[in-house]
Amino acid sequence: MNYMKKKIVEIFNDNLEYVYYARSGIVYHTRNSEEIYYLKNKGWKYNKIDSVSPPTITICDICDCEKIMQYNNARFNLAYFLFIKKLKENNKLDNFIKNIINKKNIYYKDFHYHISDGPILENSVRIKGIDNRINTLKIDLVKEFIKDEQYQYYINQVKSMIKNNSNYELPLINDEQTQEIKEYYEWLDKINKSIDYDIKIQKNIFKIDTKELSNIKYDSILLIPNGCYKYIDVFVNHDNIEKIMFMEIHADNINRGNHVINQLELKNKKVLLIDSAFSGKTLQIAKKYIQEQGGVPIILGIYPKSRSILNMMDYALIMNKIYNVKGLKSEDEDMFIKLYLENLKESEWYVRKRYTN
Repeated sequence: MNYMKKKIVEIFNDNLEYVYYARSGIVYHTRNSEEIYYLKNKGWKYNKIDSVSPPTITICDICDCEKIMQYNNARFNLAYFLFIKKLKENNKLDNFIKNIINKKNIYYKDFHYHISDGPILENSVRIKGIDNRINTLKIDLVKEFIKDEQYQYYINQVKSMIKNNSNYELPLINDEQTQEIKEYYEWLDKINKSIDYDIKIQKNIFKIDTKELSNIKYDSILLIPNGCYKYIDVFVNHDNIEKIMFMEIHADNINRGNHVINQLELKNKKVLLIDSAFSGKTLQIAKKYIQEQGGVPIILGIYPKSRSILNMMDYALIMNKIYNVKGLKSEDEDMFIKLYLENLKESEWYVRKRYTN
């Protein structure tokens, strides 16, 4: 039985907007449970604020460790990124995708997609799709790149940029979590389930250069759920486990509860604020909150997607290294590519087979 009053194509095409995080996207607001059920079965995400958003893929990224290694080879990833970047600059990416869809027109019948755009997406390319076929499109895009006449050109270009003695895989760690950390994560899971959040704390498997953290003098850490659970394992340890506070903040200003876990006194405290860095709006809201509480914020942005937001933070995690922003040349439009190459040359890289969206 189908209670859908609107066709999924209409929902997808009629709800494009410039979302709160400074990039284009699709958000469909509905309280119709049958619609939500139907769309979730098509791969859409329910946001618990009477809205759903379509499945999204990252086809290439040169900042986020997990995204970089989705093709198992950092050299290939950079070549692919440069290829896609050139297509976007020449307004040819849309035609490149349409040609793929036309070749498999039966499979992709009534399939619609949207290439996310905006000033914050400098080092990442994302596409939203009408349904789960977007994941097949991701694979088809890679295959088409490999068959393209420009493929060898970009591979050779990257070979000339990356010396023969450089490595092509991200460095991994095999450290076991201590019992204290495991119990802490179990406690967080129980707290979140009590407020109807099913969190997924992701064990950090990458070797992250955190030496810069030793130069940061702080009294407390403020993390922003739910995104923080993807990278919390990079930062939590025996010495700071009691100093971590969680506060839910949303840049769209929609009241979703704004839950707090482990409320700390921030007055006259130096607070290390850690959050994903997209538009920087959430960071700014959290910074203001810390200041209103009498604290001094120190901002560490995770995987900034553009150079333009670096001036909002003091430190940044880029690839597998934490940088003092003052030492970065953000005026250089090739900054992320140069940091990418720098990390490849400095790291010991190990083979890793993993695929992720």
